[in-house]
Amino acid sequence: MCDVPTTAAGLPGWIEWVKTLGPVLLSAFALLVSTLTFALSRQISRWQTSVARAQLRQNVYDRRFAVYQSAKALLIAFQSNGTLSGDDYMAYRRGTVDAEFLLDAGVVAYLKQLRERAERALFLRNKIKEHCSAAALDPDYHNHVDESAKIDTWFLKQFDVLLSKFKPSMHLDEP
Repeated sequence: MCDVPTTAAGLPGWIEWVKTLGPVLLSAFALLVSTLTFALSRQISRWQTSVARAQLRQNVYDRRFAVYQSAKALLIAFQSNGTLSGDDYMAYRRGTVDAEFLLDAGVVAYLKQLRERAERALFLRNKIKEHCSAAALDPDYHNHVDESAKIDTWFLKQFDVLLSKFKPSMHLDEP
């Protein structure tokens, strides 16, 4: 048989080595697990940050798109009906109220221009209706009709302008 060296206590020598090195090996293993856990938690944190940023970009995009949809709905209502109603105008106002917080100054200025033209178109329509029902025509009647026609023509040309104004703002990539 093979002789295994024994210690004074009668245990094999390798057991003595395990008893001596065991705590060191256990500490080294614990250090390795801690290091890997820390690295994994850092990676998870990076992923969570990346997901949060992507969600934020998506939320901002959705809100910008809602503003675009409101402006487009105003133009569609005008094109479909040949005029704007007070309800169309109010829907536009509700849909674009947060635009200055979401879009650049150029788009906000354009939305303001749309609003002002819609207000003027509504005003002129009311004035023209008043003149039509009056017995004597007001001398401004023809001026109101001409101005209304110019605004109508302007509104019909705004689909491409609206798209060109919003397109630079409508992206999901990192700002």
